[in-house]
Amino acid sequence: ALGEDPRDHRYIVTVPRQGYRFVAPVTGPGEESTEPPGQRAIAILPFRSLNAEAGYEYLALGVTEALTVSLSCIRRLKVRAFGTGIQPGEVGRDWLSTGRELSVDYLLQGTVQRWRDRIRVTAQILDVRDGSLLLAEKWDERMSSIFAVQDAISQQVVRALMPKLTGQERKQLTRRRTEIT
Repeated sequence: ALGEDPRDHRYIVTVPRQGYRFVAPVTGPGEESTEPPGQRAIAILPFRSLNAEAGYEYLALGVTEALTVSLSCIRRLKVRAFGTGIQPGEVGRDWLSTGRELSVDYLLQGTVQRWRDRIRVTAQILDVRDGSLLLAEKWDERMSSIFAVQDAISQQVVRALMPKLTGQERKQLTRRRTEIT
């Protein structure tokens, strides 16, 4: 009735075992909505370091922060800050409930692992409504390519969530902020 397809939820979201939630921006008479049409919300969970040795947590933190900054430039993608009280990899944590608490559509989670001069980064996007996996990808690169891996993950995430980017959004996503020589 509202013109939504099954994967779109601009107006109403089903909350399992509770009912439905109206999620469209509400404005008063004469006010304009500041929400872009078709906006989706994602929470980026802290990436986990799979290295047993201490000192490699910075890699996972760096990937998480880089993705947050990169994805925040997409106007139709609202990036939510994840609560600092929950630790990455917390055993028994129901991430879908966390996503619902944060009122997001999707969760991005992943791992980072370093072996000598190589790095492996995995990333998954979960749909909070039904727990389905929208993206599961891994990147194996030389450690010197960590920034390229971060950019590749950002591009894959946006392609999975927003298949039709504007030219300006595509340009912002691939833009290099600083060149290191």
